[in-house]
Amino acid sequence: MDSIQLKIAKSSLYNYSFNFEKDSLEFITKKDVFVEKHDAYVYFFKSKKEKDDKWEMDYIVFQLNDDKDISLIQVTSDKGIAIKKDKDFDELMEDKLKEIRIEGHRRAKEDSGYDFSSYY
Repeated sequence: MDSIQLKIAKSSLYNYSFNFEKDSLEFITKKDVFVEKHDAYVYFFKSKKEKDDKWEMDYIVFQLNDDKDISLIQVTSDKGIAIKKDKDFDELMEDKLKEIRIEGHRRAKEDSGYDFSSYY
């Protein structure tokens, strides 16, 4: 089932404006997270367009349906996150995981200025 979920993650993230023949894409890792009372998975990728020199981080978060079948519910995603020289990829990934974990928390929404309620 993992390879099917990975294919779903890749096709969901890169369904527009990504040329698989010319652009570069690397799957990095899959992480388990707990978001808004649900188990979820975060798929992290690195990507760059054909003419770009720098890699960017992309991720997508899926929650399994309650019946644990193959269908997934997309919670959130983000693309084009700059990988800066002062942080390595693992640090940036940990920062994003922290953000993802607090997305469903009411207090986090109030403090951050972001409203993630539309993802649920």
